[in-house]
Amino acid sequence: TAWHFRAESRVRVSAGDWNPRAVRLARRNAESNAVSVEVRRSNLFSAFAGYEGTVDVLVSNPPYIHPEEEDSLPLEVRLGDPSDALFDPDGGTGFHRRIAERGRDFLRPGGFLAMEMGDQQGESVSRVLQDAGYEEVAVLPDLNRRDRIVTGRRPKSTPSS
Repeated sequence: TAWHFRAESRVRVSAGDWNPRAVRLARRNAESNAVSVEVRRSNLFSAFAGYEGTVDVLVSNPPYIHPEEEDSLPLEVRLGDPSDALFDPDGGTGFHRRIAERGRDFLRPGGFLAMEMGDQQGESVSRVLQDAGYEEVAVLPDLNRRDRIVTGRRPKSTPSS
């Protein structure tokens, strides 16, 4: 999180969200925690033109729940977040695919990508990263020991064509 890097002057943290309320909340959180975070309203990468090839670490919590699973979710989940923040109309991995593909353009060679996913999506989201050319793809557990994060690294160099 940005809080962990607050004393490191070389680190620049930028964040984006499509929802204006989420953007305002992120800005307030950064201010109240005395961290420097540039927060922009963005549809994935739309507000970050000019960042291509400059990002060391890209972290995302995309919508990853299949819409058919809505009725099986706990009420506090369904009522706690906007549905657009939860549900992926492309079956649960559509946002992962778009982020993995477009994220390559933003990451430096050797840059690191981490995305949250559903606890049953490890294999499919790992495949998304592998198909997009990431190396060192791994699935990591959350504090409850459930698979929750997928990571990968952009290759340090691209093979000659």
